[in-house]
Amino acid sequence: MSLESWKNIYYPTSADTVTTQAEAIAHSLLKWSGLKPEVLTEHGVERCLDSLRVITEDENTFRAAAGDTCALCWIDLEATATDKCHSCSLFESRGNVSCLSKTPSETTPPYLAYIEGGDPEPMLIELRKAQAWVEARDKPWIATDPENPCREWRETGQHCLRCPYTTVCNE
Repeated sequence: MSLESWKNIYYPTSADTVTTQAEAIAHSLLKWSGLKPEVLTEHGVERCLDSLRVITEDENTFRAAAGDTCALCWIDLEATATDKCHSCSLFESRGNVSCLSKTPSETTPPYLAYIEGGDPEPMLIELRKAQAWVEARDKPWIATDPENPCREWRETGQHCLRCPYTTVCNE
């Protein structure tokens, strides 16, 4: 096993090739699942902050936990180069808190749990939450309850074109 075998399984395509938030989350889940210590050991690679390297060949490194290999970061950069993270579904699902920052209920941000301690599980948990959040966000919703109208109605008092009150709305 090697760094190349690790990449073949856990990073088979480059982060800059994904085009949707759902694809980016799936790409990230696969990559982060490969950062578990037992997986790294199986492939004969070690963690060095945000990089992986072959244990015997320090010059052969791969920045596995860096923004340039994060599909969510790539999509976010495409969406808005000046507002880093603000269009990232992980950021949105965490209540507008980036993976580099902690929420009020966290002692360590999920990304730093890996960088500082080698634990990918907090990122995997947050990515699974983001995946569920995106699926719920993209699920069609029927606006039939006048007490619970769609977001457009709540914000403007008018229904959006996708939701003339009794039709499907992708809120």
